[in-house]
Amino acid sequence: MRCVVLIIAALLAAAHVAAAWTYSASILAKAAVPALSIANARGQGYSPCTCTFNPAFIPAGPGLNASINIVRVSGCPESFGGAGDHLMYAFCDNAAGTCGDLQPFVFPFEKTAEDPRVFIYDGYYYLYYFAAGPGQNTVFLRRTKTPLAVDSWELVAANLPWHRNGCVMLQPDGTHYVLFGESPPLPGLGIATTQDFATYKYVNLTYMKPLGPNNTAEPEIVIEAGSTPVQLSTGDYFHLYAAGTPGWVANGNYTGGWIVIDGKDPSRILQRSATHLFVPTMDYEIGNGIYPVQRNRTIFTTAVVPLGGRADNGGQVFRVWYGAADANVASAIIVVTATAD
Repeated sequence: MRCVVLIIAALLAAAHVAAAWTYSASILAKAAVPALSIANARGQGYSPCTCTFNPAFIPAGPGLNASINIVRVSGCPESFGGAGDHLMYAFCDNAAGTCGDLQPFVFPFEKTAEDPRVFIYDGYYYLYYFAAGPGQNTVFLRRTKTPLAVDSWELVAANLPWHRNGCVMLQPDGTHYVLFGESPPLPGLGIATTQDFATYKYVNLTYMKPLGPNNTAEPEIVIEAGSTPVQLSTGDYFHLYAAGTPGWVANGNYTGGWIVIDGKDPSRILQRSATHLFVPTMDYEIGNGIYPVQRNRTIFTTAVVPLGGRADNGGQVFRVWYGAADANVASAIIVVTATAD
């Protein structure tokens, strides 16, 4: 009898190991207007800065009474930090996909601080961002327990050689994974491990490469790490990345694809989108009408946040916060579905 039990247990374990999923993602809705823009009316997500984009969402929690987006801004009046790139914030509602007006507080980081990415760990809010440095050593990391105290962000790491972005996958064993970079100029998006977020061990410097201009479904001449990966109910991670298509050379076309990363071994990519999920279709993404534009037809998906509940097809529902036309903050609702193979 004991042998039978052991055999059944072994078969169940093997079946668990062999279990696999095929993923799909779709956009349910894009907001009719940006969440934050100089084109918005005061009191309805107004920013006095010509360009307000690439948000990093932080939910309310200890030391933060209301959720915010930290955003990259430029072309601001002096009372909002002046002309150059810097980071500010607005209070935002993830359920509604809306923001209040930009707040008049500048994070006093390095000059040209931009493109924030946030994660929360062990009571701290961590923030990766780009700032000018030697060569590709342009990624910085700070942390705080009180995000709105702009002077409280202590430096954890400086001049990381990643060119742009740090997108963290926290692991229960304390060895965490970070997806980073833009390719080119880097040979690919890289992935590293860290236990203290100050030092890193590189696992694969060509973890993901552009598919090339001749790929019919997803032509890519440059890719960039996008959103902080979000863990799905299957245990795997969903990541939105940015891709410059051949049109980007002429008119600034950036779109967004996705990958699913193995939850048990984040050094493995399980699936890559067959076509890009985010393509500019709205006036505020294209740069039409009343909306400001720094780069036409551009989307940078920078934050994916669970909305809870399930779609009609059983998929998980998320709010995506993103930069549009390098000048507006926008949001959309997506569904990610896992189908057992």
